[in-house]
Amino acid sequence: MRIPLTSGAYQARSLIAGAQRCVNLYPEVNPQDSQAPVPVTHYQRPGLAQVAQSPTIARVRALYTASNGSLYACVGAAIYAINSDFAFTLLGSIAFGVNPVSFADNGQAIVIVDGTSSGYAIKMSDNTFGAISSAYFYGADRCDYIDTYFIFNKPGTTVWYISLSNADFAMLTGGSAFDSLDFAAKTGWSDPLLAVIAVHNEVWLIGSKSTEVWVNDAQADFTFSR
Repeated sequence: MRIPLTSGAYQARSLIAGAQRCVNLYPEVNPQDSQAPVPVTHYQRPGLAQVAQSPTIARVRALYTASNGSLYACVGAAIYAINSDFAFTLLGSIAFGVNPVSFADNGQAIVIVDGTSSGYAIKMSDNTFGAISSAYFYGADRCDYIDTYFIFNKPGTTVWYISLSNADFAMLTGGSAFDSLDFAAKTGWSDPLLAVIAVHNEVWLIGSKSTEVWVNDAQADFTFSR
């Protein structure tokens, strides 16, 4: 007998009410006008088979697939490039920690932040690694990319800021990728920012208690408004 699964797994505090468990499956609701024989399709997800072992035995703080398809990882303090055979190549090191690390790229360079005032960059053409250098780079908990600009939050504050347009590796590591006036602040509430997230042409400012959405108003210049 074929039993149609109508939703995702749900386990209630009382097993009488609900005691479902869904392992390695992702439920997707089918459109009502489709010819699907069931209302919900469950797609298989990757399992737990080990395909590689990092040379560094430490917490994996990030895995990142760049826009060119290359895979990178931060394990402990080590930054690795991982090829299609899952071989690890050490590119450099950042400050050791346990907090998550964030990657973003613009097709030329990858930026890396770790929640401190430091930042790092990778040249995508040859995987050259270096530290971001600028008096106007303040670190970030999370970085992202929108409309040719990298965006960052300044840790512990309501401030967020951007790089110059199309900043490459030489600009990022040479101190010319940031301008002192390219910053703004979340003003709707005073809670500090935890992350900045690019969604289409919007920047979502995620705070510890509130969230603001800013929209890019100008195509020729980077001008955002709440």
